Amino acid sequence: MKSPSGIKKLAVVLLIVAGLVLVVNKFKDQFVRSAVAFGISQATGSKTTIGGFAFHLFKQTVRIRDLTIYNPPGFPPEPAVHFPEIDVDYDLPALLKKKLHVSLIVVDLREVTVVRGKDGKLNVDAFKFMQKSDQEFKLDIQEMQFDMLSLSIGRVIYKDLTNPAAPPQPFYVNLHDKTFRDIRSPQQFASLILFEALKSTTIKAAAVSAIASKFGYGSLATQLVGNLLASDEASLDFDRDFEKVYPAALAVAQALGSVKNESQSTGIIKAAVQGADVVVRVTKVSGDRINVKVSARQLLIPKPDVAGNVLYAIEEKLSK
Repeated sequence: MKSPSGIKKLAVVLLIVAGLVLVVNKFKDQFVRSAVAFGISQATGSKTTIGGFAFHLFKQTVRIRDLTIYNPPGFPPEPAVHFPEIDVDYDLPALLKKKLHVSLIVVDLREVTVVRGKDGKLNVDAFKFMQKSDQEFKLDIQEMQFDMLSLSIGRVIYKDLTNPAAPPQPFYVNLHDKTFRDIRSPQQFASLILFEALKSTTIKAAAVSAIASKFGYGSLATQLVGNLLASDEASLDFDRDFEKVYPAALAVAQALGSVKNESQSTGIIKAAVQGADVVVRVTKVSGDRINVKVSARQLLIPKPDVAGNVLYAIEEKLSK
């Protein structure tokens, strides 16, 4: 039986060990978050920030929140890509052997801002990983494999600095949980995401398309075909009353074009905007949640740029 002094010493030791565990656990996420942000900055050549980060050893998961990648050098120092959420399920034994094996990565890409500089070059083509081959990536791993990527994309905003008077051009991608399998390099991963974001827009990013084509899922030709077969719809939900959303949508349609007919009882507005036939549908989703869906076609050809312009204007009006 231990003496009271021995028990006291043991208790002190246990308290010290518990304190060290708490300190290590507290700063573990900060250390790994800094390392991840630094790695992304090195790969892109751009400033990267991470809002929230959780790294779990035993669960073998990583949770990233509010990841923002800024424009590369030579472009305005503004956000280029924003990921509200990235969730990763990884293989710890493989990682200990310097092999990055991810069974599932869920990526929510809310917005990509594509900037055409005054020299005509695009910011997405200027990212560092677009200028390098796979072999030039200096990662401290021997192998990389992502078994499955689940990708969601919100919208793309296009800014043309060669024409300062031109307003930002929005494209609503509205991609939800599209899956890809067997990704084996950082370049393949990044170019796939950018290609999916841009392929249904009118933006032609040469470097993105070239690298995507290298991995067998994209080319300028398929991007052009994708534009022709693109959805003519742009959709967004608003936490507003129907009585506020419908008048805002009607006012935008009247400001941007000419209204052919409208009915608040059905929530449908038909108008002509930029030479395209536009239909705006305002419907209640649940409670005060309202969905606005805008479709635009010109001679049966989808016009996602026109639909995006109308929806973007509605969004701007409701945000005031």
